[in-house]
Amino acid sequence: MIRDPRCPVCGHPFFGEIEESPICQHCEWLNPVFQSGRCGYLLTRDTRTLLHSFKYQKKAYLAPDIANLLANIPDFLPFLENAIVIPVPLHPKKMRMRGFNQTEEILKYLHRFSPGTFEIRPLLKRVRYTDSQTRADRKQRLDRVKGAFALAQKEPMPPREKRCVIFDDVFTTGATLNTCSRILAQAGLQDIDVAAFAHG
Repeated sequence: MIRDPRCPVCGHPFFGEIEESPICQHCEWLNPVFQSGRCGYLLTRDTRTLLHSFKYQKKAYLAPDIANLLANIPDFLPFLENAIVIPVPLHPKKMRMRGFNQTEEILKYLHRFSPGTFEIRPLLKRVRYTDSQTRADRKQRLDRVKGAFALAQKEPMPPREKRCVIFDDVFTTGATLNTCSRILAQAGLQDIDVAAFAHG
């Protein structure tokens, strides 16, 4: 699990000595719209295998185990407290192929560990289909998420000052989470953070 010291922007851990108020190499180029991020684990062989089985082998029954791993991190659920948590959406085509949205499934079970402390709201929708980001480099990831997300029209927007946390399964370059954050910021929301199960 990831513990302090870590990057205040994306939550990636620092190893060795650090400077005051550091920003990690992942975030130097990002120009983040969101304020801060929190990730539960590094994307190691074990966490990658777990997520790969969950998403690509359609093993939806792993969602409670992934949520349990997050709930066991002392500062993860407190990071979501009193926030509206927004799952990164899947395109309808990919939703039909996979059968479930992995971020929604993880959040559904995570909420059971701390009922009433945060609200799950699908404020975003995916409007452009993109291939898997797994093997894409940084530029490809940025290009693929341009214009890929929009506000979910049927969902009422929360008050401008309400804290929102966008949740994804993996924070890699931050392109997806930053793009989603920009959509919400353009809609007037002022307090936006991000979170993910793994960073890598």
